[in-house]
Amino acid sequence: MTIKYLGSAVAGLMVVGALGACSNAENYSAIPASEIAALPAPTDSVVVTAAEQDCLVAVGNKVGVDEVTTISVTPIPSGTNVMVAVPEVDAPWSCTTDSEGVVVEVVDTANA
Repeated sequence: MTIKYLGSAVAGLMVVGALGACSNAENYSAIPASEIAALPAPTDSVVVTAAEQDCLVAVGNKVGVDEVTTISVTPIPSGTNVMVAVPEVDAPWSCTTDSEGVVVEVVDTANA
């Protein structure tokens, strides 16, 4: 399984890009390629938590896809929420772990 991490700047770009599909799309403009090119390159020093890794594997297994990508990792009172992008799927998947990093829920947000 290939796992990719999108830094917060890239994840933000995905959110802005997704907003273009909203009914108020005229309020958002495209991001120039020069701004995207100016983003820092991903490094090997990105720390992937056990909760994030477990969520990426859980989502990949659930959808039967070998390559999934982290959109965001958010601590929550009961553990961690990881939003995951799946290739050729518009809506992200949400994965929740408990405080030990054990996956407790995997949800397709398109059907939530």
